Order: sequence, then structure tokens, then C-alpha cells
Amino acid sequence: MNQTDAPDAFRRLAERLALLQSLTAKLAAARAPEAIAAVIMREALPRLGADIGVVAIVSEDGTTLKNIGFEGVSGDTQAQWQTYPIESPVPVAECAKTGELICVKTRDERTRRYPVLAAVHGEDEGGPVIALPLKVAERTAGVLAFCFPHLTPFEQHDIEFFRALADQCAVALERAALEADLRRQQTELKSREQRLELIHRTAGIGAWEWNADTNEV
Repeated sequence: MNQTDAPDAFRRLAERLALLQSLTAKLAAARAPEAIAAVIMREALPRLGADIGVVAIVSEDGTTLKNIGFEGVSGDTQAQWQTYPIESPVPVAECAKTGELICVKTRDERTRRYPVLAAVHGEDEGGPVIALPLKVAERTAGVLAFCFPHLTPFEQHDIEFFRALADQCAVALERAALEADLRRQQTELKSREQRLELIHRTAGIGAWEWNADTNEV
């Protein structure tokens, strides 16, 4: 980096840090996977200069992916790729399967490695692609991915930024899963209490406890 490039690089770094801080706050307020994906698509996609964004979640059995956020493509493409096998020849599926970052830096590399993307986007369109695993409790629960229209290669600080963004997205997904599980447990407990109350009322019986030490009922 020369002195002429330095101000632009520092400004870009400051913008990225501000974006990450803003996204972290908004992701913390999201309470469902779809809401988390909406934050990424609405806030991150345009400010990153990406033309396509994907947030996908992996099925419980690990065999399929579902795009809960998918912007920048036609409605037909969204419908075609709403749910797809983890063996599909696309970066999101490869990332989910391996649990490793996928970084495609040039259009030629994209076309060679992922002909499906070239067919969808056009061989003369699009550029770098990055897909990052969303780790929840050591499991790849989903994938965050972006496609860019420009041919500028990713630099290391770009990749680190995307890793940080994926980490925040994964934390939000984990929190949403925990809260959903808590709500489910609360609903089940309330249902059991209601059934027990109905049994007592219908049978005309009550509940009692016996203290063996004092012989009190």
C-alpha cells in the first residue's frame, strides 16, 4: 500500500467497522432466523457493494439447505433454489458441507469451479464470491454468502471482515434457536399443567404431599 492509497484504505476500514457495529446491534434485536437474514439483506448487501446475497440454513439431518434470505436474483431463481441438496455444485452447499470458507476471487475461477453460477448470472457477469460457515455449537448451522459484480480480488482484511460478520450472524442464529427452544418448553409445560388441571377437575381429585418426618399431609 502506498501513501496515496492509505487514506482510502483507512476510510474503508472505518466504514467497515461502523457497518459491523451497526449490524451487530440490529442482529441482536432479531428474534428469528428469517429476521436475521432480513437484516443482512437489507443492511449489509447494498453497503458492501454486493449484488447477490444468501443466508441459508442447514436441515437437522444435514442433507439439505434452505435459503431464508436470497436477494439479487430473479423470482424464478429464488424459487428454484429455495431448498436444495447439500451436494449441490454451488459455493453455499460446498461451504455447508465442508464447514470451511469458500473464496472465489475471479470470474474465470467462478466459471471453472461453479458452472451453475455462470449459467445463472452469465459467463460475462459477476466476479468474486465468498461463502462463510455459520457455526453454532461447533456445528455448521448455515452459510452466509455474497457475490460481487466487480473483479477486484479480496484482500486479507476483507476476508477478516466477512469472518467477523459471519460470527455475529451465527451468534444471532444461536440465540434465536435457544429462545425458540425455551418458548417450546414453556408451551409444553403450560400444556401439561392445563391437562393436569383438567384431570383433577373432571375426576374430582386433588394433589397432596406427605412429610415423612412430621407425618403431616
